[in-house]
Amino acid sequence: HVARAIRFLVTTDAYGTYHVVNTGSATWYELAAELFRQAGLAVSLTPITTGEYGARAPRPAYSVLDTTKYHRMAEAPPMPPWQDGLAEYLSAVIRPAALGPQEQG
Repeated sequence: HVARAIRFLVTTDAYGTYHVVNTGSATWYELAAELFRQAGLAVSLTPITTGEYGARAPRPAYSVLDTTKYHRMAEAPPMPPWQDGLAEYLSAVIRPAALGPQEQG
């Protein structure tokens, strides 16, 4: 989806920085929970704050990318929800790799 958006952008007179990501937002906890859910794994997760994580570099409390500039473009290809992007990634990359070359067909 990002490649399609980039292909669109280079055919326009657009200039500057455009943030192009799937729609919606999630915490790291929500991302992990959704990944395990889609993978069919029953995993117990405990959400923590950024401060509790203890990263060496300071991290922003909220760092969602603003895609307004991209979505204001009338012909911009729509971006699917992040959950759909995760499902596509799991289907295309993770699941075939887990099967191994003999089992892929």
